[in-house]
Amino acid sequence: MTLQLEKLKQSSLYELEQLYAENTKLVTPVGIYRGHWLKRIDSPENRYPKTWGSRPFEYVPFGIDFTNNRWFFYTTIFQIGKFRSEIHQSRWRSAMVVGLHYESSQLPGFIRNLLYDEVKPLSETLCLGIGGFNRDKGEGDHFFFALERCS
Repeated sequence: MTLQLEKLKQSSLYELEQLYAENTKLVTPVGIYRGHWLKRIDSPENRYPKTWGSRPFEYVPFGIDFTNNRWFFYTTIFQIGKFRSEIHQSRWRSAMVVGLHYESSQLPGFIRNLLYDEVKPLSETLCLGIGGFNRDKGEGDHFFFALERCS
């Protein structure tokens, strides 16, 4: 685990928000990244029971394969959640991000339409992301996660 990842894991919610808002040169990540849960974003609109969809990310190993544009759990053998990535203005913050859009996924429609995530590359090997639902700020933004490139 890199020193940068350790620093993200020790960051406060405020520090993660500040880092997410920084202007950086954006490129869509390539390769396979392991995910790391960082912090829940607490707002009245996304408290229990709405946390059911994001709660597993606290406990289940996950990652993103940017080469195949799919999320996975445990290992890349279990790839699901096909997405289209697009650089654009964040839905939830004042920042440019790589948005992950799931309309082309083979997931059931009610799940596919519910999902939306954003990723902010910090380097070629580390990203900061916000995971959540296809809703506005305060309703859709549920948790911060880190992605560390593993291949």
